Amino acid sequence: LKWFRRPRKRDLQGSPPLEHGSLVVAVHVRRGDVKSTGPLSFRYLPNEYFLALLDSLRDEGSHRGWPLPLDVHVFSEPESDASWDEFLSRGVSVHLGGSLCDVWEHLMEADVLITSKSSFSWVPAFYSPPSSIVVFTRFWHLPLRDWVVVDDVASMQEDAMSTRLPPSSSTGLVRIPPVPRQAPAVLVNTTHLAAIVFDRLGRM
Repeated sequence: LKWFRRPRKRDLQGSPPLEHGSLVVAVHVRRGDVKSTGPLSFRYLPNEYFLALLDSLRDEGSHRGWPLPLDVHVFSEPESDASWDEFLSRGVSVHLGGSLCDVWEHLMEADVLITSKSSFSWVPAFYSPPSSIVVFTRFWHLPLRDWVVVDDVASMQEDAMSTRLPPSSSTGLVRIPPVPRQAPAVLVNTTHLAAIVFDRLGRM
């Protein structure tokens, strides 16, 4: 806990983007053992999902005449079954590997944090400052009430744990029933996400 509470480049209260010259967007893309096929595929989000979110943010910023450039950083793992070329062609900085503390530092300091279906990004989202906007993709961890929850993937099976995992007798895993969902403060699809984000930024 001391590590989470120590002073950072942006203090724990955060600072609005207008004070540090750009809109920093951090994206965690869960890869490694999570692939598009296999027992963990229910946690896989394709590159197209994240690209759609980023494109919507850029389009909305341009439409509103947002005065600051978007500084987008993707954090993931070297092992991936998809190319990073489409991110790079959009001017996105892609960071593969790195120490846990360094990655969490970047995720916590972002103005906008886009999570994966992963505890790895849920933890820094939980400890991010009040000025950060967390864009959360639903999975078994519940969102905080001020997070923006993207519902485009809501049709992914709520019972994926029981339908896609191999039988417990062969894996030693216990099948877990779906977790009841807490009603979030904001539930949006990708079309409305950018408008919500920029509305909040305009109030800072």
